[in-house]
Formats: sequence, C-alpha cells, structure tokens
Amino acid sequence: MSNRPMPASSTLRSREDSIARGLDKLWNDAAAKYEEETGHRLTFVDGFPSESRNPDEIIEFIVKQSDSLKASRAVGERIRRVLKPIVNVVLLFLDAGAEAGSKAAPGGKAIFGAIGVLLRATKGVSGIYDAVEALLQRVTDYFQHVSDLLDASMPPTPALTNILVETLVQLFIALALATKHCSIAAKRELWFEKAMRVIFWRTKDYFTVIVGKTDVVDALRTLEALAKKELLVIVTQTYAMASEVQRKADVERLSSWLNPPKRLPNNYENKRRDGSCAWFFDATFREWKNQKDGMYWVSGTAGTGKSVLWRVLQNMSAFVSSSQPLPDSSSVIDALKEDSTLLLAYFYFDYSDAVKKDSGSSGLLSSLVFQIGTAYDEGIAYLKSKHSSHPPTPTMLLDLLSQLLRLSGCTCIIIDALDECPEPERAHRGLFGFLRRLRDLQQGDSVDLRVLVASRPEPDLRDRMPQLATHLLTDFQGVPEHAVEIGCHIESQLFGEETQSLYSNWSVDIKREAQAVMIKKSNGMFLWVDIVLRYLRRCDPCDVLNVLSELPADLHKIYERILNDFPPSRAMTVRAHRVLEVVAFAKRPLYLDEVMAIFSADLNVEHGP
Repeated sequence: MSNRPMPASSTLRSREDSIARGLDKLWNDAAAKYEEETGHRLTFVDGFPSESRNPDEIIEFIVKQSDSLKASRAVGERIRRVLKPIVNVVLLFLDAGAEAGSKAAPGGKAIFGAIGVLLRATKGVSGIYDAVEALLQRVTDYFQHVSDLLDASMPPTPALTNILVETLVQLFIALALATKHCSIAAKRELWFEKAMRVIFWRTKDYFTVIVGKTDVVDALRTLEALAKKELLVIVTQTYAMASEVQRKADVERLSSWLNPPKRLPNNYENKRRDGSCAWFFDATFREWKNQKDGMYWVSGTAGTGKSVLWRVLQNMSAFVSSSQPLPDSSSVIDALKEDSTLLLAYFYFDYSDAVKKDSGSSGLLSSLVFQIGTAYDEGIAYLKSKHSSHPPTPTMLLDLLSQLLRLSGCTCIIIDALDECPEPERAHRGLFGFLRRLRDLQQGDSVDLRVLVASRPEPDLRDRMPQLATHLLTDFQGVPEHAVEIGCHIESQLFGEETQSLYSNWSVDIKREAQAVMIKKSNGMFLWVDIVLRYLRRCDPCDVLNVLSELPADLHKIYERILNDFPPSRAMTVRAHRVLEVVAFAKRPLYLDEVMAIFSADLNVEHGP
C-alpha cells in the first residue's frame, strides 16, 4: 500500500521560520568575526546612502572611501566595473526581503561598508589594488550568476534563499580577511610588490597575492562550495518545476481520456453553513472512521442539509486520530486539513446535470478514477500505463478503480444525492453492484477504504442500503441537535447583522413567534425555512403569523402555493411559463440577469428587414 508524501506547505513554513530565526545569528557571528579580524566596527557607516537603491550612487560612495581611487581615474573605473554586479546582487537580495531587518549588523550596508574599508586599507599600493580587484572580480563572476537567480520571475525557494544568505555572510567574512591582510601588506610595501610580481607571473592567483594566507583562500573555497550547493538546489528546483509541468500535462491527458463529469453540484458553494453539523461527529462517526471497511449511509428528506454535512467533510483533507476531540465542525475542519493520511473523493449525483444524468454509474466511476488516480504520482503512472485511444468501458473503469484503491492508502469516498440517479439506472446500470464491489474490496486486506453515502429515503434505497452499510443514520432531520441548528439558522436570518435589515419592519415579538412556528413546521428542512422566509418578506408585518400558519409543511406544496400566488395576468403567466421552459431545458443553471432577460423579452415583436 502506498504512503503519500506529506504536503509541502507545513515543511515550507518550518523551513522559512528556520531561515528567519537563523538570519540574525549569521550576521551577528559575521560581524563579530569582521571586528576581530579588522578592528573595525561596522554598525553604521558615516555618510552611507542608507535608503538608496541606486547601484551607481552606492558604488560612488564606496569608491570615495579611498583617496587613491579618487586620484586615479583608471583604477577607479576598474573597481567600479568590478563592484557593480556585487552591489546589484546585494540590492536585489535586500529588495527580496532576505535581510529581515537585522539591527546588529545591517547585512547589505555592512557589506558595502566593508568593501569601502577594504579599498581604504590598500593605502594606494598599486599591487594591492590589483590583488583586491582580482578578489572582487572572482567574487563578481559568481555573483553575476546569483543576480540572474534573483531577477527570475519565480522567487527563489527557501532552500536557495538560505544558501544565498550564507553566501552574503561568506562574502562579508572574506572581505574582513582580505582587509586584514591588505593592512599588513601595506606596511611592507616593497616586499609585497615583489611577492606580487613573482606570484602573478607564476600562478596569476591574485588571492595568494594578499600575503598568501590560507584563511582568505578558505573563505573563497566556502563561496565555491556554496556555489556547488546552490547549483544542486537549482537543479532540484528546476526538476521539480519540470515535473509539475509534466504532471499537469499528464492529468490533462487523463482527463480527456476518462472524461469525468463535474463532481460538484452547481450550487456547491452555497452548501455551507459555518458551525453546522458538529453533532454528526459522535460515537457512531468515530466508530465508522476507525473501522477500515466502514460504509455509512445517511438518509433524510429533501432540504434537510445532508449536502451541508458533506460540504463540511469536503473541506477536510483527513480525519484526526481517534484520541483527538472533535469540539465543533470548524475546529474539526482545521484539524483535519493538517493531516495528510486521507485521500478524499467526492461525487454529487445532480439530476439537473445532463452529463451526469446520461452517464449514470459510469460517470461516477470515471470521476472517482480521475480524482483518486491523479491525487498521487503512483496513481498517475498506473493510469498512464492503461491509457488507450479508446474511452474506458464501465468494466474497465471498475477494474481501474479497484487497483487505484489498492495503491492509494487510506481513502474516503463520499457519494451525495444517490437518489438523484434515477431508480431504473440505480438497478439496471449497476449502481448497487458498484457499491457491492466496494464492500467486497473493503473486506480484503489490500484496501483501506471508508465510504459515506447520502440520499433521500427512496423505497429501493431503504431496501438495499441497510444490507450494505455498516453504520446508519436513517432520520437525519429527526436528530434533536439538527433541530437546534435549524433554530440557530432562523435566528441568524432574523437577527443577524447581515440579514436583519430584510425584516426590520418586524417587531421582536413577531420574529420570536415566527421562529418558533418555523422550527416546528420545517421538519428539519433548511430549504423549507429559506423558501418561507423569502415568501414572508413580501407580507405586511401584521399578516406574517397568519400567512405562516397557513403555509404547508411540505416542500412540494410550498412550490405549488408559490405558483398559485403568481399574478393572474395572462401576459405574466406566459412570461413565467417561458422562463420555466428555458430553465427546464437549459444545459446549465441560468444567471439572474439571464432569467430577467428571458422574462422581459417581447417575442411577439415582428422585426422588419
């Protein structure tokens, strides 16, 4: 059985936190090393243009630190050319926010100041200038490459950022060591110039010119090691990006082959009520989720909020361990999102969706195969190996799903609105056979699967589902806690900040009495409550309670009442009939402005040539 990798989000956060915590320490240690080697403290540099982001302005300030550079235009220009890539990189790095505001040693400014002190330490000795130029040139070659990374459209990863921070610190230390040895060399000018000529002639290694001290060479080697480390990270990052591009292409190709219908209902985003369904996470739920082969059937009448429950579960990427409490639905969602042990697949049988209606159980199968198979690399590889030029048959889809469930690890399948798959198709197109196949797979050792099914209590479902399910909730709307949530929902509509203005002409007494009547008559149906509240908004406040007492408690009779209350005008009836015809045969749900346009259109107008 496959173990899917942990999500990258938590790993990246911890990595970024680690970088932020370690940054000040890196600069503090580097500043201490600099002061130890050079005797200079670089907390501030007099006259430094601290707010400037202009490379030329900063380079000019650095060059002016040395009187000899100001006197020699040619040498000054050489140094300027060498400094520009270094200054550009440091500025780019500061702009990227990597410096993180260290107060002890202000990273970029400290480096600029250290370069100025290094140039000042040459004391006008031309040979030392050559050596310093060589040192900076060698660093420049590397930093030009870093500049390309920081200029890229995609920001560097935390791992690469960490390496670049270390690189700036090593540059700072290298400048300190070079400054120390330049100061020593300047005191022995004649000996140094002679040594410089001999070494340059033999090796052209200007680092060795600076007294040939191994600590400077070691600092350079550290920079080179960081360059190799950075290259490895870049290669890894590039490979990851290329892999992601390839993965998206593979998923797109598999989608074209499997052709899965849309898994969510058209009004999916509306099927969410914050703080709802906490009562569902009870002992029965815990027992089901801890049972490897559990199948939970939840049955309730239309409009009771079954899909609201699945909307809660759909936001969960996993289930917390059995030892963790489930205090309320919001905290459950937050906790479960952090657990990556569960693969969640969801499908809603939407009878208004022509594709789902025509595809029946095949649509369910293709959707589940696509969702589960493209959720992890091993599944994608398996589906690619089975890809062909012909669309898969229902039998092949069932075989694909069976194998994917053996590979996917802990998996949960949620099937919502099972009753919206027409009864003949539930029987003749193998939907019950599919559920039986899932039960058979669950009872084997190679599959770790939990299934939740929601539906209305249609006769065939009442007969078949208890034989398949390990856990049942057959009276969803009858749960006492559900009635409490209905009351809370009505309360939020009548007294909530966002909606109370719709009922501002109702007295508090009318609101309270209406709330009590609606709780009783709704029979646990959120949909009934929402329809009735919209209906009552048209009433005069003094008529609200009388109208409410006359309204039927059945959804279908409510719909009939609304239609019967339609204005008797023939023209209005014709327009309404036209809208209903379009709604009935539309391939997708209509937007409100489209409905209004259809209602308002004058189809009797004859247009001339």
